[in-house]
Amino acid sequence: MNREMEKLMKKLISICLAVVFAITLLSGCVQQGANDIPLVVKNTPGHEKWEEKIDYSNTDNWLNIPETIDKEVDVIYYYPTCYSPAEGSDSCVADIDDEGMRAGAAGCLESQASVFADSCNIFAPFYRQLDAGYALTISDEDNAELFGYAASKDATDALDYYFENFNEGRPFIIAGHSQGSETTVFLLRDYLKEHPDYYKRMVAAYPIGYSVTEDYLAENPHIKFAEGADDTGVVVSWNTEGPENIDQHNAVVLKGAKSINPLNWKTDDTYASIDENLGSLVNGEIVAGVADAQINLERGTVISNADKSFAMGSDFAKIFGPECFHGQDYGFYYENLRQNVKDRIEAYMK
Repeated sequence: MNREMEKLMKKLISICLAVVFAITLLSGCVQQGANDIPLVVKNTPGHEKWEEKIDYSNTDNWLNIPETIDKEVDVIYYYPTCYSPAEGSDSCVADIDDEGMRAGAAGCLESQASVFADSCNIFAPFYRQLDAGYALTISDEDNAELFGYAASKDATDALDYYFENFNEGRPFIIAGHSQGSETTVFLLRDYLKEHPDYYKRMVAAYPIGYSVTEDYLAENPHIKFAEGADDTGVVVSWNTEGPENIDQHNAVVLKGAKSINPLNWKTDDTYASIDENLGSLVNGEIVAGVADAQINLERGTVISNADKSFAMGSDFAKIFGPECFHGQDYGFYYENLRQNVKDRIEAYMK
């Protein structure tokens, strides 16, 4: 009897130890998950909003869903910074239903995403943006950590829903501008790397108006920068500046940035004159080309001699430089970009 009791006690002790170990392990995992949130995120006012997942089955959380699918290729578009905190608010993260953000995003759908309309079914999710006034004043390292984390939330959830419910196996383009492009850069790095079955259907990515750097490409060998007008599965990007911006601080131009010339689709410093510009979008109308283009290889940006009145203005000079054409990255080269989208799709389909 004593021997049986001894066996029973040993068994009970073993079970208790196993339970304690499991609880400790689970506790450690939960704690590790909490610690995985970067410090810069924890220090960002409003970051707790990302704890609530956006329901992308609700069409109200989409800026655009096509009424009919009549193109062979989709585009998923992330709008540039349209969020500015309301007076008295200390949140640096938008609400998904922020009226100012939604109104600005609708304008960008017309002025930027429309360039894809001839060739693509346009899908554009609303996503909770960061206040640029905050995000552009922290270090490049903190900025990358913050945006990498932000991209893993709404932008990733929207892509999940798109692929599971809308895509139906079609080739796609992913595009953005400014904050939308920085978001796209991290989606390429993380989401599409983790989903190679989707990635192989990517015609191209257009993260325009934010830097794709040499270091980024070296660290992510699955991502290839465009080398011409019709290579596919590649990243197409540029930042537009005037000559006065060379050697000046520009928040969207990072060390080792790369650009492709949006007029001749070359990556060297071959000059492209206004004669090669098929048309610019100015105040909602297509006009004769107003911008030439030449890559400054050392800076990694497209330099244009366009009229300085197109620059962002003195209010933004401290952040973007005295002659930054950031707001014209799409508009200056609108018709050339529209044609390039067609060319890359045609090359992909072949």
